[in-house]
Amino acid sequence: MTAVGDATETGRERQQTFKLDADKHQTVMLTHELSMEGKGAAAKSVVQKHQRERRAMDVPPFERLGQLKRRRPGEGANMIHADVFDPNGDEHAIGLSSIIFGTMLIALAIPIQWFNEARSIKMETMLSRGLRECVSIDATEVDTENRGRLVHVHGRTRGSTPLVDAQFVDAQLRHGLKLQSTVEVFEWVQTTTPYMQGAGKRGQTRFQEEWTTIHHDSLRFRKPSPDNPRLLNGLMLGTSTMVCDRVELGGFVLPGEILSSFHRFLPAIRHLPAVVHAHGLSFFANEEHGYYYARPSASTANLMARPSAGMAGFSSASVTNVLTEHEVGDIRVRFMWVPEGEATVVAVQCDWDGTETFVPYRPVAQAPCLSDFQARQMQIDEGERPLKHFKAGKTCCSEGVGGCCCCPCNAIACCCTQEVVTEEIFYLSDKFDPVEKAFQKVVHRNPLRVWNFRFAGWCTMFLGTGMIVRPLTGFIEEVHALSFYGNASGLVLTGTITFTTAALIVTAAYMCYRPVMAVQWFGLTCLVAASPVFLGNALCWKPAGAAH
Repeated sequence: MTAVGDATETGRERQQTFKLDADKHQTVMLTHELSMEGKGAAAKSVVQKHQRERRAMDVPPFERLGQLKRRRPGEGANMIHADVFDPNGDEHAIGLSSIIFGTMLIALAIPIQWFNEARSIKMETMLSRGLRECVSIDATEVDTENRGRLVHVHGRTRGSTPLVDAQFVDAQLRHGLKLQSTVEVFEWVQTTTPYMQGAGKRGQTRFQEEWTTIHHDSLRFRKPSPDNPRLLNGLMLGTSTMVCDRVELGGFVLPGEILSSFHRFLPAIRHLPAVVHAHGLSFFANEEHGYYYARPSASTANLMARPSAGMAGFSSASVTNVLTEHEVGDIRVRFMWVPEGEATVVAVQCDWDGTETFVPYRPVAQAPCLSDFQARQMQIDEGERPLKHFKAGKTCCSEGVGGCCCCPCNAIACCCTQEVVTEEIFYLSDKFDPVEKAFQKVVHRNPLRVWNFRFAGWCTMFLGTGMIVRPLTGFIEEVHALSFYGNASGLVLTGTITFTTAALIVTAAYMCYRPVMAVQWFGLTCLVAASPVFLGNALCWKPAGAAH
């Protein structure tokens, strides 16, 4: 170790002596050269600068042995020098990585902003354009020129076919739009109430009689328990609704999917016979309760025996007992209906197999060169598409995990599947409503969600642009238009690109639906892009004759 240390020290002394001699020789030559040209002051400055550069390249006095190595043969076997670190190569590699990752962030930020802004603009277009173009007409006056237009129609509904219940064939109604039946059974129901006993939790089981739409099998009860009789084969408990096959509104026929908006049900027992039958059972009406009752354990002959005047014309003691005193196993049914009446529709008028009907109103991208007929036909075609296909059209790649990984648009759309908004105008009311009522019922986007996506897109764009601009800061500071900002030139350029891109995305989204708004946003985009240059020039400007 002593021999190696001596060799290292000797090599360092020789290297420093050699560099000092070379430095002195080069300094004398430069001084002589510049003095011959008569530039004394300049010569002194150049000499001092050269000396500083040479001192910066000297070998440090204390170098680790592991950082020193001998030169190759022919370059002086006794000369020892330090490994030199070249920072330029690593700086270039870091700059390239920064640009690559910045580009990836920008590729993610643009779909975030596009999806968010386009979704909001579609909603805005549907409301503003729809309210402006809606035409109010009377249901009895059908005009084929309104096909493809959003219309506001009011009139009186009419059910063209009778309503028949699926289980109770005797339950038939005319002049109705819907018929609803709810079947229940009177049974024992098990309930468990938890309570604490000591350190453990236990449950207390109770049984009570009640009307229920679900059959409770007593074999699954905790024993000991009461027994429930078996349910009749084929009898379906619960609620079922029958809809009229053809519902007319003046000269129009209402589509089936819009009839779900009729939900003002009224008791139908006064419009039905006193006795209805299902699965071999006779159900007797009790108008006071609004239900039909049946007892499977008693035969119909016994119930109908000894008729006397009274309830529903079947007021024997047995029937009265069924209607008022209930036993386990009794069954009851209630009928509700939606009668004909007034109605208001706001939808797109169209023709379907020679019948005037309606389809939903949805925002459609329209080019300026389209004729009025083509635009109205596009509106009809868009409304005839199923709603699930309309929602699926918002993504641009295949569905599933692969689609989310391949396209950022799909990933963002998957994040918004729980967002409840109005996708279309397909309004039906069971009374006369003004046209504005249909647009007041629209469910708007949550402003908090909109701004969250907006800020996420801006931040991602700002971060990605900053990673690209950072390696180019030296060149940006030398640009005359940004020289006023000095070291903040890169930050100013990053912010300008971020907000200019955001405004440009909004411009592109408006271009398909509202061209006038697109022109306004394009002007704002130009103003945002040019504002740093104008501001810098204004602050740097000095009047003529001002002192420098």
